[in-house]
Amino acid sequence: MFPLVDEVMKLNSLRGRLSGKKNSSDTKGQTQEDRSFFDPAPVKTVEDGKAYLRRLQKAQKQKEAEESMQSASAYGMENSYQSDAFGIYGNASMVPRVYQASGFDPYLRDVSIGDEEEDPLRTSSLPHIAWQQLEEWGLAMFMHLYCRNIRRLLAYHVKDVVEAFLENANALNECGVMADVLLRRVPSQALLCPPGQTNQMTNVSLSDMLQNLAKSPLFFSKERGVYLFEEHQSFEKYLNVGDPSSTDYSSLERQQYVLERLIMLSKDRSLDRFRWNKGSAWKGKEWTENLPTDAEILINTFCCMMDNMLPADNERDRPFWKSYYFSKGPNRPFTPRVRSRLFLVQTVGRPPHFKALVKGAVREIVPGEENCFHAIVVYLHAVKKMKAGYLESINLHRIIEQVFDVSK
Repeated sequence: MFPLVDEVMKLNSLRGRLSGKKNSSDTKGQTQEDRSFFDPAPVKTVEDGKAYLRRLQKAQKQKEAEESMQSASAYGMENSYQSDAFGIYGNASMVPRVYQASGFDPYLRDVSIGDEEEDPLRTSSLPHIAWQQLEEWGLAMFMHLYCRNIRRLLAYHVKDVVEAFLENANALNECGVMADVLLRRVPSQALLCPPGQTNQMTNVSLSDMLQNLAKSPLFFSKERGVYLFEEHQSFEKYLNVGDPSSTDYSSLERQQYVLERLIMLSKDRSLDRFRWNKGSAWKGKEWTENLPTDAEILINTFCCMMDNMLPADNERDRPFWKSYYFSKGPNRPFTPRVRSRLFLVQTVGRPPHFKALVKGAVREIVPGEENCFHAIVVYLHAVKKMKAGYLESINLHRIIEQVFDVSK
C-alpha cells in the first residue's frame, strides 16, 4: 500500500516539474519573440539613437519616481530625498545599454544628451555610423581605393593650377607688375609703367589692377591669346578659403599662406605633405587656427575644379561653390532648394569635418585624416546615383569614372 502512495507522489512531483519547465520555456519564448538579437536595429542614425535613449530614460525616471513616491507615502516621507541623491552614481541604472541589440553605442562618444536633439549639421560623425552608411551604399569595401584616386586627382589639379599661376605671374612681371604684389607679399606697387608706355600709375594695389586693367590691351598676351589680369582673376577663388563672412576671408596674408601651401602640396602626386587638421609653419611660427587647414584648402580646390566645369558668368563667378557648398550647416527647417539638391557641408571648424547633405538627408562621413576625401567620394556617388552623373546640365562622368575606377 505505501509503495503505491510513494509512486503517486513521485508522479505528481514529476508533473509539477514538467509544467514548471513548460511555463518557463513559454515565458522565455515570449521574451525572445518580443526582442531577438537578430531583429533589425531600432536605431540607424545618431539622431534616432539619442531619441531612443531619451525615451528609455524618461520612462525609467517616471517608473522610479512612482516607486519612490509610493514607498515614501507608505512611511510619511514624501519629498524627503531626491532620486539622484547618490551623485554621479545615483542614475547609473538609468542608462540602458541599447547598443547590445541595436549597434548604437552611446559610450563611443562623450556627449551629453540634452532636452533638444543635436543637429548633425553642427557636429562631427560617429565612425561606426558613418561606416554603416558606407556599407549601405556599397562604398566601404573599396573606399581606400576611391580615396587614393581622389587624392591623385586633386594633386594633379593643384599642380596644374600652380604651374598656370606662375606662368601668368611671370608674364605680368614682364609687363612691369612686381612679383611680390602678385604673390601677395606686399599690398600695392608704388609705380607701374607698362612696357612702351610713358604714363605711370602710382600706388596701385592688386585689387585695383584686377578691377581696372582686366581687359586692358597693355596686358594682353599675344602668345596665348588671353588678357593677363583677367586670367589672374580665375586664380583668386583658389586662394579664398574659409567662411566668406569672416573678416580675414580674402586678406592678402591669408591668400599668401594658401598660395604657398598649394605650391608645397603640388610637389608630389599623392599629397604626401597633406596635414588634415593643420598646415605648415608660417613666417617662422607654428601654424595657428586662424589659418586654414589643408583639408579646407583641398575641399576648396575641389569646389574650384567643379566651378570650372559649370557655366559661369565671369572668371570670378563660382557656380558650384555658391549653389552646392555650405561653409557651415544650413538652418532648419530646410528650404525646397536644400531638399532638392546635393551639398557638401563643413559641419565643424576645428578639427575640420565635412558631410554630404543629400536632398535633405545628412550622410555621415568618417572623421579624421581621410574625412575630406570620404566626403568628396560620397558626394560624387550621390551625383552618380541620384542625378545620373549630371550636375545641372553638365556631365560629370569623366571625373566620376576617374574616382571610382579601382582597376588602376
